Amino acid sequence: MTDEAYLATFHTERNTTTMIVLAPETDHLFSYEGTYSIVAIEAASSDDYIQVILPSSTSLNSVYPNPFNPSTNINYVLSSTGKINLSIYNISGQLIETLVSGYQDAGSYDLVWDASLKSSGMYFLRLHTADAVYHQKLMLIK
Repeated sequence: MTDEAYLATFHTERNTTTMIVLAPETDHLFSYEGTYSIVAIEAASSDDYIQVILPSSTSLNSVYPNPFNPSTNINYVLSSTGKINLSIYNISGQLIETLVSGYQDAGSYDLVWDASLKSSGMYFLRLHTADAVYHQKLMLIK
């Protein structure tokens, strides 16, 4: 458990651990070994409960706009923490640019690909996770 919070405590009973973290100062709340699953999350502010939605599946959502000039928005959702690679390839299958490479937490991510220095044509967006590979066609029109 983190020491960087106003209060951080946990209780384990059989194979279930309940954690309470009050006013965390960082995003790192705990470390673990092995596998685990998050069954429920409750979050609140001083005013009310905060809705928390956990992604149930990994996906590469439609880029927009597509066709585009000179930039497009990319959104993807990760259902679990892990190593990912998000890259752009040309029509010949050559790597053009790596947008993200490394470990990312579960959640939803948005980024913009600026292709202003690239030539017009068809490109492929590839999201590679530990479990699957997702592809999408992109069309840059100048």
